[in-house]
Amino acid sequence: MLIWIIIDFFIYKHESILDELDGGQDTNAPLQPNTTPNSTIPEFGERIEALFHKQQIYLNPHLKVSDVARAVGTNRTYVSNHFNHEIGTTFYDYVNGFRIEYACQLLETTNESIKCIAEKSGFNSPQAFIRVFTRLKGISPTAFRKEQQTT
Repeated sequence: MLIWIIIDFFIYKHESILDELDGGQDTNAPLQPNTTPNSTIPEFGERIEALFHKQQIYLNPHLKVSDVARAVGTNRTYVSNHFNHEIGTTFYDYVNGFRIEYACQLLETTNESIKCIAEKSGFNSPQAFIRVFTRLKGISPTAFRKEQQTT
């Protein structure tokens, strides 16, 4: 009985890691995988850019490297290396950059609450949104909105 409790605890605590290893599909993200993994580097980068610019994949709050890899038809190591070496940033910094730019548009054009904008922008919590926004923009979302309304 004790062994089963330990195993259950391990599985629960490491569920996201197991999902990554399993390659389980995230039903929250409508991804359309490309099944040509032997593509050239420019095509690979173009497919990733299309996911972010056209499909707005960054709005999925559960987005993982493996989701992007599956969508472009490769593995997570290639995608991670692409972000780190070709783009010069981490995957999550890249995703958060898109999320913050999207949030800025919402802050400028709507009167929705910060919590609502955080959710619509793909953040799991308003606190995470405020922290990332302030780090990237140097100003809080509320102050940003006030500044935009005065100009």
